[in-house]
Amino acid sequence: MAFLTMMPVYLVYRTYSTFIGRLDDERRHVEETRRLHGEAVAALLQARQSEQALADENERLGVMLRSIGDGVIASDLDGSGAADQQRRGSAHRLAPGRGARAAARLRCFRTSIPTRGSGA
Repeated sequence: MAFLTMMPVYLVYRTYSTFIGRLDDERRHVEETRRLHGEAVAALLQARQSEQALADENERLGVMLRSIGDGVIASDLDGSGAADQQRRGSAHRLAPGRGARAAARLRCFRTSIPTRGSGA
């Protein structure tokens, strides 16, 4: 008879333990989901910042490359400037039919003295 009277108490205890265990599992799941969400948001923010930095760098490099186009002279070994004409897609505007040395008056960056064969 004592066994029958203890059965409801045990059943309530067992149900309570199961319910508390499930609550603990849910709490751990919520904490892990919050942590993973925070990491995902941080990674997304870093990716956006990296993308913006890359776009800024591309813009700077594009501006630099567009601005140095007038100062870059490509020449063949014979100094004819055909490589520069091919790169630009047309004949050199400053010295058509003349070599690259005639188009550019090159100077030494330290002394500002014209270099040999620079057309100066």
